[in-house]
Amino acid sequence: MSGSAFMSYSRDDSAFALRLAQDLKAAGAKVWLDQLDIRAGASWDNAIEDALNHATHLLIILSAASTASKNVRDEVAYAMDQGKIVIPILYTECDNVPLRLHRSQHIDFRADYACGLTALVNQLHGSPPVPLPEDDDANHPQHGKAQETSHVAPALPFTDPHRHSPIQQPPQQSSTPPPHKPWWSNPALPISLASLVLIVAVASAAMWVHRDNSPAALYQKAIVASSLKDYSDAATLFKQACKLDNAKSCTALAQLYETKKPGVPTEPGFVMGSYQKACDSRDFEACSAMGRLFYIGDVFKKDLHQAFEFDQKACNGGDPAGCSQLGILYLRGEGVVRDPAKAIDLFQKACNGNDPEGCSALGKHYADGDFVPKDTKKAADLDQKACDAGHASSCTRLGDLYRIGDGVGQNLYTAKQFYQKGCLAGDGKACDAWLNPAPNVASKN
Repeated sequence: MSGSAFMSYSRDDSAFALRLAQDLKAAGAKVWLDQLDIRAGASWDNAIEDALNHATHLLIILSAASTASKNVRDEVAYAMDQGKIVIPILYTECDNVPLRLHRSQHIDFRADYACGLTALVNQLHGSPPVPLPEDDDANHPQHGKAQETSHVAPALPFTDPHRHSPIQQPPQQSSTPPPHKPWWSNPALPISLASLVLIVAVASAAMWVHRDNSPAALYQKAIVASSLKDYSDAATLFKQACKLDNAKSCTALAQLYETKKPGVPTEPGFVMGSYQKACDSRDFEACSAMGRLFYIGDVFKKDLHQAFEFDQKACNGGDPAGCSQLGILYLRGEGVVRDPAKAIDLFQKACNGNDPEGCSALGKHYADGDFVPKDTKKAADLDQKACDAGHASSCTRLGDLYRIGDGVGQNLYTAKQFYQKGCLAGDGKACDAWLNPAPNVASKN
């Protein structure tokens, strides 16, 4: 999939849309959802229009609410007029499906979310759905070939609004006998020879991928399994790839162990061993993870000297999270001689590498004027960057700045947007401020 997929849905289906977007992103699909991708303070209408214009696909979540939504219908009509690929997602039962979607293949999520997600991921990473001819009869034998799996539902036949059964076209009679044609061009056959060759080729490629046990292939299979929350299978695949010296797989395996996913062992030795192997193989994300764990001391014994060594290795190797953690050590004088100026430099380096912790730490220093000149405008810019990356307390602080008009223009509506985002990211203070905004009281994150 070369472009992105715009998700169109009704507000009544917001929870499902958010879950689906997050799972698709985790599986590597490029999707755009207003809940995740509109920057706070941006014009809502302009952002949606821009995203729709740049998208190559439109995912329409079909439900009773969405089919009754004028906005959703407008988005679908615009996408189809612009020649974009429209993929209907059947979420709940609905009768009033837009007429132009009746012959589009849709993916069914009603019975099995995981299987529906797999089908959609494959669709987005593979070929676009084959458009059905506008003037073919809905019951033409060739239409059966579109039903490749039980979760890619067949096209919905056009129906006469005054009847309850599909419109049937009478067969055309001819007074002259048809010319003789080779057997492979016989329209009575369920598929053409060219289609048969294509199906065989695709099936062969799929079998090859399935049998490919290279480290890279095992890693990709594990990522898909993890996105479907099949953590036991993901751990098995990551472990196989890790044994074949795929460093990223060792890191991912350790992350499954550390977060104690269902079906995954929780022994601390597995965590340390996997991270250590990945770090030794120059996966610097694993080095920063080791530094973090030695600093916290909950998985294995706290050791500030080890934390410093691993964080320094990670930062020198280009991992921005390692720079953030190293900055904290220098700021607090833990495991190293205290050096606030060095800490500020490390936070800046981490933020330049798009680490939200580094941007957030730097933003707080500029907001408070600690070790740098106070600059609430710069603090707001840094918190914006951290918030966009999902840092909860930065969203909350940014909400405070907009609420009291410090460094930015006072805007209670924008403040509430940031509080909502902080709340959804897990900050309880943001939830309180979102539901009960007090214009003159700022939180202390």
